Amino acid sequence: MAPFHPTLVTLAVGANDYVRGWSAEVYRSHVRVLLRAIIEAGVAPEQIVALPQPEWSLSPATASFGDSRQIDAAIVAFNAILRNEARAAGARYVDLYPLMREQAEEKMLAGDGLHPSARAHAEWAAALYERVEP
Repeated sequence: MAPFHPTLVTLAVGANDYVRGWSAEVYRSHVRVLLRAIIEAGVAPEQIVALPQPEWSLSPATASFGDSRQIDAAIVAFNAILRNEARAAGARYVDLYPLMREQAEEKMLAGDGLHPSARAHAEWAAALYERVEP
C-alpha cells in the first residue's frame, strides 16, 4: 500500500472536551498532542488548518449540557486556545466563528437540534476554500 501524504489537514476540536467536563488546560494538552501527532506523522505545519468549534450554545439542545452563557464563554475560550496552539505549532487558524455564530442565530441546524446543518457545513467549506490557498 502506498503511503498517505495529505496536502491539507483540518483540525476542528473542542465541543466534546467541554461536554466531557474537561478544563481549558486539559483541552490545551489535547490540542498539543493532536498537533504534535499530525506533524510527527509527516504533515508540514503549514499544511494544517485549525478551525473553531461552532457556536452551539444557541441550539435548542444546549439546555441538556448546562447554562448557555457558560457554554458560550467556554466556546470562545477553547477557540482561543486552539488558535494560539495552532499558531505556536506553525499551523494556520482560519476563524470561521463569525460565520458560525451567524448561522447559529439563524438556527441552521441539523434535525438533532444541536449540530450544524448540511447547508451550514457547505458554507464553511466555501469560506474555507476562499481563505486557504491550494
